Amino acid sequence: MTKTKHTLFVNVKAQEERKLVDKFRDIGLGQYIELPQIAVMGDTSSGKSSLLSALSGVSFPSSDQLTTRCPTQLVLTRADKFRGTVRLVRFQ
Repeated sequence: MTKTKHTLFVNVKAQEERKLVDKFRDIGLGQYIELPQIAVMGDTSSGKSSLLSALSGVSFPSSDQLTTRCPTQLVLTRADKFRGTVRLVRFQ
C-alpha cells in the first residue's frame, strides 16, 4: 500500500498533536483540562487487548486463556527508541 500525500499529512499532523499533548501532560496541564484519552471496556474475550495492540503496536500475551486479568494503562509518547515501563499498583 502506497502512502498518499494526504495520508502523510495526516500522520505528520497526528504526530504534532501527540507531541503537544505530551507537553501538556509534562507540565501538569491535565489537572486543569481534560487531555485526550480512550477507555476500552467489554465482556471477557471480546477483543479489548487485541484492539489496544492494534492501536498502540504493543503486543500483549495471548493464548486460549484470558490475556489481561487486571486494568491496563498504556501511555504512548513519541521517541527515537522504544522503551517500556511496567508497574503493578495495588488498589485497596
